[in-house]
Amino acid sequence: MGLLFGRPRDVGRSRVAIDIYTAPLLAAREAARHMWMPEGTLDNWVAASRSGEPLVHAVTPERRRWPRVPFVGIIEAYVLRALRDLGMSLADIKKAAAIVRAEFDDPYALASKRIATDGVTVFVRLC
Repeated sequence: MGLLFGRPRDVGRSRVAIDIYTAPLLAAREAARHMWMPEGTLDNWVAASRSGEPLVHAVTPERRRWPRVPFVGIIEAYVLRALRDLGMSLADIKKAAAIVRAEFDDPYALASKRIATDGVTVFVRLC
């Protein structure tokens, strides 16, 4: 389980552990704004594809417009945005994401450290 330690909130001086996979950090609108991308693009990446797997992981928000993108989802979106900026088509990005997740046997492969080294070969093969 991935934990992120944040600032103390209403719990005295102790630190609060936040699960980076399931704790919603930002609303899609906020995350998109921080990454200088259209909100609709991030919404599409968060939506499940035909394979049932979204490109960017998210959780169900407690209310409409409330945070739904966890820390790991923000990292995934950043990687995808960088690939789009390099000129990769969405179809190639979806293919690459599926290959990397399968080869690494990790649904969060786009946010792993291995993506910077081993994942590069997958993206190069597709370009």
